[in-house]
Amino acid sequence: MLKNYAITILLLLLCACSTAPVKLTEAPMKTYDDHTKCAIEDNDDALKVTIHYSSYQFMPQDFAIKKECKKQLISIAEEYSEKTNHRIKPINEKDIKLSLGRNDMTAISSCEASIIAKYSE
Repeated sequence: MLKNYAITILLLLLCACSTAPVKLTEAPMKTYDDHTKCAIEDNDDALKVTIHYSSYQFMPQDFAIKKECKKQLISIAEEYSEKTNHRIKPINEKDIKLSLGRNDMTAISSCEASIIAKYSE
């Protein structure tokens, strides 16, 4: 009986070690690559790009996941604008909304990031 309680408490503690990044869009996400899903909302004067990036990290490194997440976000925004024959204004990293998450059981770090890129035309 005591053993069952100990196992239950251990499982509860392990489950508590998991946080998900804040969801920044309700738009459906599409797979972009092995680590990235993205949602693109296009309107007349701007483009909203939101990504969910996740990666295995044995030792959590927030700086590394933030850097890669921002890089992917900007890359996808620029790639999409080129495909649609639009030019976007330079993206200021300060305008990027970003949320981090981590699942310690699987060692997966994740990031949700979003930017509104205004068209320059």
